[in-house]
Amino acid sequence: FVRCFFGPFLHGRRQGASPRQAVEDALGRIRRKYPKFQGALLALDKLGRHAGDTNCMNFSYSLASAASPDVQVIQVSPSVPCSV
Repeated sequence: FVRCFFGPFLHGRRQGASPRQAVEDALGRIRRKYPKFQGALLALDKLGRHAGDTNCMNFSYSLASAASPDVQVIQVSPSVPCSV
């Protein structure tokens, strides 16, 4: 399933899309085909920028780096409400 959307996701990143743009675009593609999809996507780049987006569920991820070793827990709510 993810493999179908992985190519466009990587293409957007190669074209200079930010992690936020990449997850929004990829999740938008999934939503169009599977509106009630329950899942989340996470993207990060070599500069340390990160973004997550989710559909039909809340999601959290942990983040730490050499520059910021304290673990941060990032909460992500669905960017588009899921219709039941």
